[in-house]
Amino acid sequence: MFEIVTVKDHVVKIPKEKSLFRVKTRLGGEKEVEWRLWGDQFLVRSGERSAKKFSGKIIRGKALLEL
Repeated sequence: MFEIVTVKDHVVKIPKEKSLFRVKTRLGGEKEVEWRLWGDQFLVRSGERSAKKFSGKIIRGKALLEL
């Protein structure tokens, strides 16, 4: 769950999975920048992602690119 604190100090809980979050901010007073984040991109904490073991998979068949 993603917890957002509103201007009136209320906590709103939104599920991260399948959600699109848009964050807008102003840079230098004039220029407005918008970031779009899919909730699936930060569903797992970075520490948990780095703790997973890497398992190399062997792809059988013809190579996609031959030099």
